[in-house]
Amino acid sequence: MNMKHKNFSFYEFMRHTPHEQTVIRFVQQTLIIIIMVLSISIYGCNGNSINTESGFSEDISETVSDTASEEVTEQSEEPDESLELYNFIINKWRECDTKPIYEYLHADLKAILAKNDFVYILEYISYIGGDLLNSDITEKATENDRDTYYTQIEFENVTVDFTLAIKDNEIIAIYRNVFFKEEFEIKISENITERYFVLENEGYMLNAVYTYVNDGKDNPTVLFISGSGLCDYNETVGLLTPFEDVASEFAKKGINSLRIDKRTLNYGNYFATTDGIEEEYLSDCKAALQYIAAQNSGGKIYLLGHSLGGQIASVIASEDNEISGMILFNSSARNLADIMYDQYSIIDPANEAIYDMYRKSAKNADDNTVEGLNYYGVSDYYWASLNKINVIENIKASGIPVLIINSTFDNQVFEADISLWLENFTDDNKVIVYIDDQISHFGYEIDTRDQNTLYKRVSFPERILNKFTNFISDER
Repeated sequence: MNMKHKNFSFYEFMRHTPHEQTVIRFVQQTLIIIIMVLSISIYGCNGNSINTESGFSEDISETVSDTASEEVTEQSEEPDESLELYNFIINKWRECDTKPIYEYLHADLKAILAKNDFVYILEYISYIGGDLLNSDITEKATENDRDTYYTQIEFENVTVDFTLAIKDNEIIAIYRNVFFKEEFEIKISENITERYFVLENEGYMLNAVYTYVNDGKDNPTVLFISGSGLCDYNETVGLLTPFEDVASEFAKKGINSLRIDKRTLNYGNYFATTDGIEEEYLSDCKAALQYIAAQNSGGKIYLLGHSLGGQIASVIASEDNEISGMILFNSSARNLADIMYDQYSIIDPANEAIYDMYRKSAKNADDNTVEGLNYYGVSDYYWASLNKINVIENIKASGIPVLIINSTFDNQVFEADISLWLENFTDDNKVIVYIDDQISHFGYEIDTRDQNTLYKRVSFPERILNKFTNFISDER
């Protein structure tokens, strides 16, 4: 079983904004956790991801195999009802008939997930993975009348690390992480294809999806850059997949795109105290840009950075003269330490002085003062690398067209962030600043203060999609 994704300490913290930590506490207290698609993230930048395994026992009381399931049941004095339910789930998944599984969800899970949305969780894997070939239960843990099965499931195109927790013959938690195998393609329409492949860089194997248009033209290509933390290639948040939604619309308008897993999604164990944005972002983004150049040498290249990814985009654009334009989506030009101070002070005003101390220390970190100290749970080496970013100067130095979109309804950034954009770029004819008043940090018209909104499939707002595509089309 592939267990390299089990380290979540630093990165999980970075994805938890204050109001989202309240969501996490609720989820943990009620043992209602579902993580789906490619390791679910509840924040598309400076947001959160929930790890179901964090509540599971590592004390393994029994190990069984899929082929030995009947033998295990026969040796028990009483039937193993949880194993029967587990096998039922796998069989229904194999048959692509997952609706009956919904009836075995805990009542609180049903209150969060509609049946169709739950079906999406499993059938998305079947959609990209193909036929379910085999499954091996590699570990089983029992604690507090809860049976947890750790399984590696092989599909035609992907391998899935699958964890299922069952109590009183009800599903109380699901966790899955998907790893692409060999390159494969899915034809979306007559002219649109998605290529699923592994982008290898510095020994790291990252899931990647190249969505391209087969019309014989040198179409522009957009590299998506996700926010901080454990982001998959879709920047999945609950049941929402903002990068996938935008990539789909891009393709309809003749725009190619590439989206990749963050390295830290599956390789958090390898992130050293001394590492910074080069290891977290820049190296893999450069590899992704090389891939784009090799696929469509005649088309222009654009960047779309979400939240902290927008700051990273500004760094790349200031250094790479092959970038034709960039979109900064719900991002900020302020130092991340200032933003985190605002977030934490609002949720926990009693400790505002401590957060202010963290902020000042983080902002003062540089290559000459780093000692491996942590501020806001982040190494001062990392802060030192962040502190080198000057988004305003980077935008001006790049000299390329820029579209900046922020929202007054975004709970992750503040009025100061919007004001900074307007102060610096209102009269800049190369920069478009658009302020919306209805979209959340993820781009959807939902109120993320209600965690249940993250578990309902909704459409990405057409007006925001049009802002994206019109900007790129105008700059071709």
